[in-house]
Amino acid sequence: MGPRTNSAEPTSEIVPDFELHLRWYAAKEDDGLLFIGERGAPFRRSTFGRKWRKAHTKHDTDGFRFYDLRHTGNVLAAGTGASLKDLMAHMGHSSVRATLIYQHATAEQQTKISNAISAALSTPLPTP
Repeated sequence: MGPRTNSAEPTSEIVPDFELHLRWYAAKEDDGLLFIGERGAPFRRSTFGRKWRKAHTKHDTDGFRFYDLRHTGNVLAAGTGASLKDLMAHMGHSSVRATLIYQHATAEQQTKISNAISAALSTPLPTP
């Protein structure tokens, strides 16, 4: 999948974190890697694993996998009410099935659905 062409501005609360990450941890080129090692080269698997384990120890997050970050982000994205096509583009998926993995039923969403149905039923129909 090619680069996203989203002209929408990101939420202002996260922009400083992204900018900080780009300054400290990413290659300086426009098409550079978002995560690089200390010498500017791509992370090696062993280096990443060592840093991930160190972060686990420091923050006492045993059992939390790196993949859980992606899953959490995608579940949050799916909860925004975005269309399936928008979610597919956001997540980089080419199949509906892959995107549907992140569509979880929640009590909050069920309440919204019930309230919307109630509101629709209580609204008088226009007279012809």
